[in-house]
Amino acid sequence: MYKRQVLRATAPGLPAVQSASFVITPAGPHHLAVRTQPATSTAAGDPVSVTIELRDPFNNVATNAGARTVGVALTTGAGSLLSGSTSKATSAGVATFSGLQIGPQGSDKVITATSVGLVSTATAAFAITPAAPAVLQMKTQPPASVVAGSAFSLAVEVRDAYGNVQVSMPVTVSAALATGVSTLSGGGGATSAAGVASQSGLSLDRVGAHTVTVSSPGLSSVTTQSVTVTAAAGSALVFETQPASSAVAGQSFTYAAKVLDAFGNHAVSFGGPVTATLSAGSGALVGTTTVSASDGSVTFGATNIQAAGTGKQVTVSAESLSSAASTLFEVVHGAATQLSLIHI
Repeated sequence: MYKRQVLRATAPGLPAVQSASFVITPAGPHHLAVRTQPATSTAAGDPVSVTIELRDPFNNVATNAGARTVGVALTTGAGSLLSGSTSKATSAGVATFSGLQIGPQGSDKVITATSVGLVSTATAAFAITPAAPAVLQMKTQPPASVVAGSAFSLAVEVRDAYGNVQVSMPVTVSAALATGVSTLSGGGGATSAAGVASQSGLSLDRVGAHTVTVSSPGLSSVTTQSVTVTAAAGSALVFETQPASSAVAGQSFTYAAKVLDAFGNHAVSFGGPVTATLSAGSGALVGTTTVSASDGSVTFGATNIQAAGTGKQVTVSAESLSSAASTLFEVVHGAATQLSLIHI
C-alpha cells in the first residue's frame, strides 16, 4: 500500500492551510537494483539466491510496473549458472532467484541482472568454495617404463564433483595393481595435503605392461597410464634346456641356460661369457666350454665328455651370477670303430 501524503502551507501572520491527502505512486521502472545479495561464500553446487527490484528514476520500488522479465547471468569469474531459473517475471516490482548453482571455485563471482529497456545491476562479489571430495584425478603419472623392483612415484588430486581441487578436506588414498601380472609393493595409505596425495616408493616385480589404480573410500578412483616393467640386472643362471638323459662318449650334446634377475624375470640385457664345467662324474667336459650370452640366453652345442659313466652333471657359471647345475645324466660308449689285439 502507498502512504498517503498531505501538503501544509504556512506564512507569518496567516493561518496555516492543509491540502487534502493524496498518494504519490512510483514512476515507471528505470533501473534494476539488488535487494538481497548472495551469501558471501557458498560451496560449489549449493544454491545461490539473489533478489532484484525494479526502481523508478527516484529509486522507488516500481511496485505498479506489472510483470517485467528479469534475467540473471554470471558475468565475472569462471563458470556459469549451472541450474535454477535464470529468467523470471517480477511481482510487485520484485524478482527472487533461488536455487542457482555455480561449479568452479573462486572469490570473484558476480551476477548481473538485466531487463529490456532498464539499466542493469550487479551483485557484490562473492565466493564459491570447493564442495565435498568426490573424485580422484591423476596429477603426476608414474614413468612409462621402470626397472623391476625399482621405486617410482605418482600423485593424485582430490576434486569435488565440479572439478575443484578440495584443499581443506584431507582423504586417505591407496594404490593397487589394476592390470598386469605383478606384485605392487609400497601401495599403502597416503593422506592428501592441500588437495594432493603423493605415493612414493612403489615398485613392480614382473616384466610386462601394468596399470595401477588409486582409490579412496566413497570417491571415484583413477587409473594410471600403462607402466612397462623391464628386467633388473642379471642375478642367477638357470637351465632352460637340460642335457639329454644319455649322451654318447666323445659326441657333442646340447643344453641351454638363461639369466634371471632377482625377481625371476629373464634378464635379456645380459651378454657376458658363460662357462660350462663337469661338476659331477668322471672325466672332463671338453670342446667350446665358454660361450657369450645373447639376449640373456646361452646355448652350448659343441661340448662332449669322453669318459663313459653315470652320474654326470654340468654346471654353468658367469661372473656376478649364481651358477646352475644340470640334472644328472649318463655317458655311454659309442659304436666300435676299430679292433685291438690283446695278449693273453
